[in-house]
Order: sequence, then structure tokens, then C-alpha cells
Amino acid sequence: MEGLTVKFTKPTTPHLSSRSDSKELFNFHLNNVYLVPQTLMKFHVDFDSVMVEILKADPKGLIVITYNENQILWKNKLLKRLENKLGRQEKGQAPSGRFKFLPSLEKTQFYHLLNAADCILDPFPWGGGVTALESFASGGVMVTLPKKQHVVTLAAGMYELMGFVPGDEESGGVVARSESEYIEAALKLAANGGANDFRQKVEQKISQNIDNLFDESRLRETMQDWETMLLSFRGSKQNE
Repeated sequence: MEGLTVKFTKPTTPHLSSRSDSKELFNFHLNNVYLVPQTLMKFHVDFDSVMVEILKADPKGLIVITYNENQILWKNKLLKRLENKLGRQEKGQAPSGRFKFLPSLEKTQFYHLLNAADCILDPFPWGGGVTALESFASGGVMVTLPKKQHVVTLAAGMYELMGFVPGDEESGGVVARSESEYIEAALKLAANGGANDFRQKVEQKISQNIDNLFDESRLRETMQDWETMLLSFRGSKQNE
């Protein structure tokens, strides 16, 4: 499809404090925070490796993952998987404290969490949709790897609407073309607790163009996209 396939009203976010203040709300303190605010069913072993590589490269790194409390078995399984992998790669050093799981939050708190992240990680092969829109609306900066997403590439589409180009120096690799580029961009965004020129530059470009994601004039285009797709299916069926 040509557009994002959805009409999404821009969220009304609360007055958000500075990122450092938001970090204090969640006791993140001096950590470089990498947030994955996705359902646990989206976590694939290939994405595990990327999270572990980020932590290996960033001694101050903290991976924060949200989960539904009905998914406690999924949460424990994922934590064990991640800690085992990180522990092996760090030669047996205890990885405790490098991963933090937060249970589901009410909306206001969730927006503060998005604001607290130095870098939001869009997972693969299943990426985010609504969460990406909420992240951008809350001042978040995300890194995505559409080449590895076999289900949806919505975050990359949103970045495109905001003027970001994969591989373009100005875009800084937030729409990554490889796992190594994904990891590099995430580390650059979170460096020094997100207080760096690179993150500020990306954040400013998002702020200047974010209304493109919630442009009411695109509604007709979105409806036309769906109509064209559905009619093409109908035509294909009739030709069989």
C-alpha cells in the first residue's frame, strides 16, 4: 500500500517532564535505557541476539520490556533465555539487572515510560504499529530494521512520511539496513543517557514532521488503498 493503512488520531499525551525526570519515575537512574514496549509474543530468538549485543557494547545499558501480568510464564521464559545468552557471551558474569520487566501501565504512565527511553527498539520479525505512533507522539526516538520484518514495516513507513531515508547520513541509520547498523544507531541514540547531538538531531526532525503521521487529509488515500487492495483480491479470484 502507498500509505500507513490506518487512520490514527494523535494521542493526547500528558505534560511530559524531561527525560531525566521521567527516568527517575521508574528508578532508571544513570542507565542508558533501551525500551521494547511490545507484547512478549513478538520476541524472537534473532532479536534476542541484537539486545544482547547492545548490552555487551554498552556497560550502562538497560533493556526495559513491558508485559501483561497474565503472561508471567512468557516473561520468565524470555528472561531466562536472555540472561543465559548474555551470561555466556560475558564469560559467565552475572547478567542480573541488565533486563527490567515492567507490568502493564495505565496510559499516562505509559507515555512517561516512552518519554523516559533513550532509545526505543522496534523488534523483528514482528514490528510495532500503534506503539510506534504513541512513541513518536511522546517524544520517543525509535530504531527499526524493515529488512528483517516479515510481518509489518510500519515504523519504517512512519519515518518515511517524516522525511527519513534509509542509509541517509542526516537520518542517522534509525531506519537501519542491517543488524549491525541497527545496533550502531541504538548505541548512538542512547549514548550519555540520550544527551547527545545525534539524538537531539533525530528528535528535532521528528518534532518538525510528526503531524504527517496524523494528517486528516490522508484519510481518503487510506480508504482508497484498502479499496484497491480488496478489489484486486476479488479480481484475482474471478480470474481463477
